[in-house]
Amino acid sequence: MISTCFTTHDKLQPLGYLVWAACGKDPGFSPASLLAEAGRSGRYSQPELNELAFEGSAPDARDLGAKWHRMLSEAQTIVEALPSHESGKAVLDRQGAPYRQPPETLNADLQEHTVVFHEGRIGGVWPVFRDDRPRHSG
Repeated sequence: MISTCFTTHDKLQPLGYLVWAACGKDPGFSPASLLAEAGRSGRYSQPELNELAFEGSAPDARDLGAKWHRMLSEAQTIVEALPSHESGKAVLDRQGAPYRQPPETLNADLQEHTVVFHEGRIGGVWPVFRDDRPRHSG
């Protein structure tokens, strides 16, 4: 769970946008309540980390905690900036990819309509596989 959360934040989409979309799965949650819960439950001691399986050695608990608090702070800024009527929807760019911009850019992008909100569906979305390789006629 620990490394998945950090990897998802770093490689897919920052935490604030993820909690924004995640609360759409359960109307009892809001982005703020998810962040509050994450802040309460995201604490690990060095002995606990040492017991878990990581590629390589266990991370330093202080470094991990500092990164977690930075992620939560950034997520709070993102959640406060997003329009509340779009809560529970995926935050995407105009091309339909996960929106990954930092909070400093978000307000301008919202005003320029370069941020798109996508409501989830029961059953989700089927992936589309594209083959963009050039075709050779033969």
